[in-house]
Amino acid sequence: MVRLNYPGEELLIRQVTIELFKPTRNGEKEVEILTILSTTEATAAVVAQLYIESISNDGVWRICFKRSP
Repeated sequence: MVRLNYPGEELLIRQVTIELFKPTRNGEKEVEILTILSTTEATAAVVAQLYIESISNDGVWRICFKRSP
C-alpha cells in the first residue's frame, strides 16, 4: 500500500500484478494495476478479473471505482 496525500484527505493505493499468458505487443509479461479498493473490498483476483473483462469488452481499460463517502 502507498499513501498519497490528496487535498483534504489521504488515499491508500494498492498495486495488483497480473501475469499475462502471452506477452503484450511491447513484450510485457506483467501488467500492474493500481486501485483504491482495499483487500476487504476486492481481492487481487477480483481486480484482475475486472481488468480482463474491461479489455475484453472494448480493448480499452476503462474501470472506474466509486468511493463510498
